[in-house]
Amino acid sequence: MSLAVQFSEYGDSDVLRVVDVEPPTAGPGQVRLAVRAAGVNPVDWKTMKGEMREQLSVRFPAGLGYDVAGVVDQVGPGVTGLKVGDEVLGMAPPSFGQFVVADPAALVAKPAALPWEMAGGLAGAGGAAWIGLELLAVAFREATTAGIQMHVGGSGPNLGRALRDLLPLIEQGRLRVPVSRTYPLREVAAALDDSSAGHVRGKIVLLPN
Repeated sequence: MSLAVQFSEYGDSDVLRVVDVEPPTAGPGQVRLAVRAAGVNPVDWKTMKGEMREQLSVRFPAGLGYDVAGVVDQVGPGVTGLKVGDEVLGMAPPSFGQFVVADPAALVAKPAALPWEMAGGLAGAGGAAWIGLELLAVAFREATTAGIQMHVGGSGPNLGRALRDLLPLIEQGRLRVPVSRTYPLREVAAALDDSSAGHVRGKIVLLPN
């Protein structure tokens, strides 16, 4: 058995439960991660409260979490490029648990020197921001070419590429993703309360193990 965060109704953090579940199994084209860190984002507590119900379809009992960093401990059929023991980071919802299955395309190798808590919060904070900057650059180029009216076409770069672009900057010390506080998995309610209160400088990260 393993631990995972679930909720069975919308509400404040008192609806959250840390429950025993069967570890998921990596299916075709998937890997399973032993989670070492999982970043908390505003979308998590907004989903819990029901504020995202028009954007996200939730089937109860539901999990939470997107950002993840962990160790590959199971590889599904058809997966190449990752093996058991690889340390990775990226996105793998629902990531608030001890084990999670992931799409390899949403993962990148974790640099050995990158602390787990920073790696676990990087995808949401760093990847999304980098994608946004690249989209802004696209818009600026189009505005320069076609006058001052700006338009961004296409879907933009994917998360994996954005993270691969970011990691060298972090390794060189040119970019930091500050971590405000870490919480053990069983204190997930306090972590989401902390995030929803605002005024947090840096990422909040859950450490499941």
